[in-house]
Amino acid sequence: MVSLIKKFTGLLMIIGTIATTVAFANVGPTHFNDVPSVVDNYPYITESLLSSSRYTQPTNIDPARLQNYEDNFKPDFSKEDLETINYEFVLENDQFELYFNDLSFGIMLRNKDTGYLWSSMNLFYVGSDGNRTYRNHGNSGIWVDFVRTTAIRSSAIIRESILSIADARYYQENENIPNDLLIYAINPNATDAKHNDAKITYTVNSSTNKLIAHINLRPYKFEFDVEISLTDKGFDTFLNKDSIEENDDRFRLLNIHLFPNFGATKETNVPGYFMIPDGIGALVRLDRNHNTTFNARFYGNDAGYNQNYIPNLTLPIFGVTHLEGENAFYAFVKEGSEHANLQGTFAGANTKFNSMHIQYSVRNIYYAVISRDGSGAEAILPGYLNGNLDISYRFLSGEDASYVGMAKDFQETLVDEGILSEREKINQNQIPLQTSYIMTEREASFIGTNKVVMSSIDQIKEMYHHFKENEILNQQVTLYGWSEDGFTDRAPYRQILVENVNQFRSLGQTLKGDGNGYYMHQDYRFATSKGPRINYFSDVAYNITRIRMSNDISDLDNLVYQRYDLFPWSSLRMANEDKSGFDYYLTDGIALDGITYSPFGFSNSGQYYDRTDSISYYQDIASLYPNSQMYQPSFYLYKALGSYLNMTIGNSQFTYYSDLVPMLPLVLKGYISYFTSYLNFNALGKDRILNLIDFGMNPSFVLTYEETYKMRFTDASNFYTTSFSNYKEEVVETYHYVNDALKHVLGEKIIARDVLELGIVRITYSNNKKIYVNYSNTNYSVDGITINAQDYEVV
Repeated sequence: MVSLIKKFTGLLMIIGTIATTVAFANVGPTHFNDVPSVVDNYPYITESLLSSSRYTQPTNIDPARLQNYEDNFKPDFSKEDLETINYEFVLENDQFELYFNDLSFGIMLRNKDTGYLWSSMNLFYVGSDGNRTYRNHGNSGIWVDFVRTTAIRSSAIIRESILSIADARYYQENENIPNDLLIYAINPNATDAKHNDAKITYTVNSSTNKLIAHINLRPYKFEFDVEISLTDKGFDTFLNKDSIEENDDRFRLLNIHLFPNFGATKETNVPGYFMIPDGIGALVRLDRNHNTTFNARFYGNDAGYNQNYIPNLTLPIFGVTHLEGENAFYAFVKEGSEHANLQGTFAGANTKFNSMHIQYSVRNIYYAVISRDGSGAEAILPGYLNGNLDISYRFLSGEDASYVGMAKDFQETLVDEGILSEREKINQNQIPLQTSYIMTEREASFIGTNKVVMSSIDQIKEMYHHFKENEILNQQVTLYGWSEDGFTDRAPYRQILVENVNQFRSLGQTLKGDGNGYYMHQDYRFATSKGPRINYFSDVAYNITRIRMSNDISDLDNLVYQRYDLFPWSSLRMANEDKSGFDYYLTDGIALDGITYSPFGFSNSGQYYDRTDSISYYQDIASLYPNSQMYQPSFYLYKALGSYLNMTIGNSQFTYYSDLVPMLPLVLKGYISYFTSYLNFNALGKDRILNLIDFGMNPSFVLTYEETYKMRFTDASNFYTTSFSNYKEEVVETYHYVNDALKHVLGEKIIARDVLELGIVRITYSNNKKIYVNYSNTNYSVDGITINAQDYEVV
């Protein structure tokens, strides 16, 4: 009894605290007269929030820092200087000059329009910056990671660079080399050097503007070819997997790093930033020393190798800006991104330089289980991963030298290559509203499960017509729980409908008659032991270590069941089986889940497959259902993408991230409709709605006609607030607030995004419409208009 009283007293205290917090949170600042400390700190709290990495920051560069950069850290080498330090002038077009160093595999690229020089080695090095090995790594255009076959362990990976293998030495003095160039000059005649151990031979074809180099790392007997092509945008690098040779059984190659220091900056001396496509997008401003490293996998973790990378890189690009409005570049991984990592190093106690580059994996280390108790050892596969490496470096100057310029150029590239086309969901001159309706779910019973009905077809029509009567004329409707199998953890769903097929066709006719979209949710990637459709022995994939890809998860009753990854060919088989049915239901496609992210390597009958194989199957599935909705799709499905669902408005929020930037929206706007995660669960209030307007993003809700509590004993209980009766007014209000801004820019591209002051953003579209967003709590006047606090204006 005493313990019950204590619990009850504690509960009352918690309720009282929550009530006080809610009361404070729902009154304006003028109501805080009795708490002067809150009033005094309110502007500080607001400013701290707006200056955090949850927002894009204004680019304000201290004049002294800018002058120091211009005077001391802006590259300034003449053609003669470059030849003095063994950089040969090899290729040229109307835009660029390319110089090549055959000792280090280093390059220098000069932009003829601006005169700016980009380098693949760490510039402005001084003797105190590190030892000779560190210096050699910083000057090398290629690194390799490998292991000895007698010590295949992650802890035993060896990293060598071209110059560290050569044990390169540098001139201490030379009467023919000016003092300011000595620091960069390698002495090829040093008696204790071993330059023949890292041999680079190359040919130049001026007619094709291409340099082809053969790299021979003799101590380890690794050989491969790299092509460098000069383009009107910059240069491309190509590494053909078939050119890789390993001729010494003592060593096995893991990774190749091309130009790991290209565009590197020293400490805080260059007023620029790195753009990382983490989530919606992030910047790392280089105005402070971060003293850390970054490592992330494109397309997420590979479950076949049990990888564990935190960031979710949503685009196969990264960017470097040396001074916004002057010089920048971004790199687009055209081929091989599924086997690539984005790696970065940020200056601090361990290094004086900031750099970012692509690591290409030739093969992966994995943990091979060799006994029933799960014990084993790390191992590698004998063969190479599929796919070559093709990276295109695109250079930007003037007003395009920014993250916005990177996105615009990348968008144009995707349009030119036929990956993006105009597919925005425009109807009645309105933006689209995404509404997902949960029809049924399964609830555990004494024997088996019972069906819990949350929304019938007639009720979905009623909800649809309610929104239509409230002037929401562009609705994209997705059905969850349409199969008797249920909803959560029961995919891939069988086409055993919860209502008569004519009801589904009738819904399709209603939506199509109004020009709106109609989709049914399906996941062909994941299954569980609760799902009745799959065969455990023929459909569940094996990982690289030849163990079934099965993980234990617990339900509401703490009962354990299994979650599976399916063979990609099983996924494709089921997608083919379903095609005629979805067509008959009059859908516009399906809402594809699972296959849209994190492709994986797997094995079967002694044969190994990698992410390239999975992606090929998933692309075949997407081609069956062109123009479908997809949940957080990776780049490899963009060509078939109809609309992008559940777009995150965030990133990994690492402490060294300085800004959140909308890279994904900047790339997609004007071509693909993209939707936020469900606003039922919006914990950020008005800020989140302003994000939608800022980013050109469309609203999304998940609804049920019945009260949500009916799902409390189902696996869909995480959808904890869905009732139409609770949200019907909020949906209408939110939609029209966002539509009143974005209806002016339907089908238009974002051409500029300027942060005018802390929390004040101006977005300019291709039709010259401008949307001003004020995230702050005070009114703001600019360009002859006033934007109210926490509001927007369209001009």
